[in-house]
Amino acid sequence: MELNKLYNLAENENIDILDYKWSNTKAKIFEIDNAYYIGLDNDKLNSSVEEKEILAEELRSLL
Repeated sequence: MELNKLYNLAENENIDILDYKWSNTKAKIFEIDNAYYIGLDNDKLNSSVEEKEILAEELRSLL
């Protein structure tokens, strides 16, 4: 699946994707007030392929 389609899927499922700085990981899922978020540390991602793989994995965990 293309990266933009993963972002569209997240939007359709009301999952916000945030650029968030993590000290020890590239991505985390968190929940606040029954809403889910995926925080991606874009500074730690080496390529769009890696971004796609991590985002797909995080979305799969939520859906």
